[in-house]
Amino acid sequence: MKNVKTTISKNNLQGFGACVVLATQRSGSTLLCEHLRNSEHFGRPAEHFWDHLVSGKTQMSASDFNNAMSDSRLNDVVGLKLMSNYIPTIARQYSRTNTTGSTSEHEICSQFLSSFSEAAHGTLFITLKRRDVVSQSISRLMARKTGDWHKWNNNADNGEQKIAGAVDRKEAISRISPIEIISNVSQIDRENDFMRLIIKNLDEPFLQLDYEDLAETPELVCKKVHDFAGLSAKSVWKAHPMKKVTSTSERDQVVAKLSSFLGLDEKPNIEELVAACRIQIKSGIERDTGLVKPVQKKRYPWKYFFNNESALE
Repeated sequence: MKNVKTTISKNNLQGFGACVVLATQRSGSTLLCEHLRNSEHFGRPAEHFWDHLVSGKTQMSASDFNNAMSDSRLNDVVGLKLMSNYIPTIARQYSRTNTTGSTSEHEICSQFLSSFSEAAHGTLFITLKRRDVVSQSISRLMARKTGDWHKWNNNADNGEQKIAGAVDRKEAISRISPIEIISNVSQIDRENDFMRLIIKNLDEPFLQLDYEDLAETPELVCKKVHDFAGLSAKSVWKAHPMKKVTSTSERDQVVAKLSSFLGLDEKPNIEELVAACRIQIKSGIERDTGLVKPVQKKRYPWKYFFNNESALE
């Protein structure tokens, strides 16, 4: 595979030249990257290819690549965040190939990451997912309807522009339907499966993190990341300037609608709620009428669907 030439170089003594975070939307990747940047050991991981993506270009030259990565370096380590919704586009442009023929899309992505790692003389791959995919689905829908993707404790402007047709948060809550939530849970599960295929085909060490652990015990996640990198964590991750965009109250209002739709208690536990959505995905949803097909709960126990995403295949 012929790739563009890059100027990534390894001049540090840490044994790796880059840190790449692979994640899905609303999985907590911005929070993780904030912590990684503040530690000063993992470069400046962010969506550095975003400007290239929105430019409309269909190919990536060496100068395009290097311009995108110009602000990614910190202490001789390159940091990068790649999201599941656009990594195939970047991979195809980088490798100057397409998905026709025998090469699958996840294989093209793996080849891109392998080339990137080779150019960086070693890369730390970190994947992030969210166990509570229902809350992740709600967060996505709220962001898409309101245009509010991030918030900061210091009330700083996050630089994001409101999308056309954006509504206020109260209106967004009223517009979110149970069918939308379940459909997004299905999409998130497929994206996580796709990321697993990329990592499996890449055949390089990677660290899997969960958002819930990052939010609840950041000091333990800090140690886990530093151990993975072969570094000693001299200090725990400090408080960050970000705050939750979708409040607990907003989530609870949407969950109440979903629970009623699924025939659950008004406040079900996370495991039951996630599993119930996956049961409906497995059974099929009558999208035109909004009716849910009956399911055999004994055949599909809750814990089986909460712990086993592959059950959706």
